[in-house]
Amino acid sequence: MTRKELLTDRVVKEKENLKRNMRRTKWRTDSIVKEKENRQRNVTRKEWRTDSIVKEKENQKRNSTRQILRCDDRFRQIENTHWQKTHSRTVTLENQVHLYNDLLRRGDTSVCTSCQQSFYQHSIYTVGR
Repeated sequence: MTRKELLTDRVVKEKENLKRNMRRTKWRTDSIVKEKENRQRNVTRKEWRTDSIVKEKENQKRNSTRQILRCDDRFRQIENTHWQKTHSRTVTLENQVHLYNDLLRRGDTSVCTSCQQSFYQHSIYTVGR
């Protein structure tokens, strides 16, 4: 093929692609088609997420993000100061009640390092004293 033929061939292809894309765009604006495509996409996502390999990868990603956050000094400082209020003897009863209510809302099951109780039990003990 000569250069001119290649050039015209490319122009023709681009025009055809443009036409096809316009047709697709018009077709996809139809609400019924949109719903159908969304439904199909959601089914595909569900199937994809139930795959054990994919689940494992997502869990690894989530855990590494948590690990990175825990290594961050600012994040760790926030976590530590949050629980320091519970250990402090000079803290007011009002703050302890606030902490207790916060724990009830979150349903936290993590364990206190100093007394080996769950923070939920620990806060009840602290508020009750």
